[in-house]
Amino acid sequence: MDNVQAASLPAPRKRGRIIRAAILLIGGVLLLLAFLYCLRWTRNFLFRQNPHFQFRQLVMEPTEHFSHAQVRTLMEEAGCVMPRTNLLTLDLRALRARFLANPLVSTVEINRILPETLHVVLTERRPIAIVVNPQNQIAGYLDNKGIPFPCLDRKNLPTTLPYIFGALKADAPELKMGTTTDIYGLISAVQFIQILTARPQIDGASFYVNAISISYPHEQLICRLTPFVNNTVIKKDAILYIPMDPEKMDPALDRLEAILKDKIQNNGTLSFANLTLEINVNTKD
Repeated sequence: MDNVQAASLPAPRKRGRIIRAAILLIGGVLLLLAFLYCLRWTRNFLFRQNPHFQFRQLVMEPTEHFSHAQVRTLMEEAGCVMPRTNLLTLDLRALRARFLANPLVSTVEINRILPETLHVVLTERRPIAIVVNPQNQIAGYLDNKGIPFPCLDRKNLPTTLPYIFGALKADAPELKMGTTTDIYGLISAVQFIQILTARPQIDGASFYVNAISISYPHEQLICRLTPFVNNTVIKKDAILYIPMDPEKMDPALDRLEAILKDKIQNNGTLSFANLTLEINVNTKD
C-alpha cells in the first residue's frame, strides 16, 4: 500500500505543469490576437481611414480627346472618387487597366504623390492609316502596332495618311477596337507602312502612299502614290504592286529605288510598277 501511494505522488505535479502550460499557451494566443488587433487598428487609423491621405488633387496634361473632367470620370468608373478614395489603399493596377480599356489610350502612367495627389500621364494612339469597310465608310484608324481605334475627329489628321481598302470582308466588316488586329491584310499593310517610313526617300522622287488596296487572291498590296512637289518622276496616282509577305517588301522597295534612279538619270517618269516580280519588273511611264 505504501508503494502504491509513493508511485502516485507525482501525478498532481504533472497536472500542475499541464495547467500552467495551458494557461501560458492561452495567454500567448490572447496576446497575439491583441497584438494583431492593435496592428490592424493602427493601420486603419493611421493609413486606411486617415483623412490626411484622401484623394483631393489630380495632376495631368489634357490631351486631344481627354480633358481633366473626362479623366476624372474614367477614374470614378474605376472606383477612384475624389475626395473619398484613400490613396494608400487605391489599386493602381486596376485603375491603369480601366484607362487602357479605352481604345483611344496608348499608354498611361499613374503615380501617387502623398499625401493627396495622383499624377496621370496619358498618351493617345496616333494613326498611321485609315481603314475603309466594304461600304466605303471609315471603319477606324490603325496605330503603328496594328491596333484599331475609333475615328473621332479628322480635322487634325495628317493629309498623308493612306486609306486601306479591301482588308475587311463583307461577312466581317467590323474592327475589334483596342486589340491588335488579326486581319492578315491589315497586318501586311501596317508592316509595309513601317518599312516604307523607315527607308530614306530619293531626292527628286519622294512620294507618299495615299491608298492601299488588299488583293488577297494575288497576295498583293496595290498602292496608289502621290508625289511630293519636288517629284518630277512619279506621276500622280501612280500604282505599285507590293508583295504581302513582309520578308519580300524590302527587296521590292530596293527594286523600286533602282527603277527611280534610272528614271531620274534618263529623265523618265513612272506611272506603274509591279514590284512583286523579282526580275524583269513590269513598269509603265
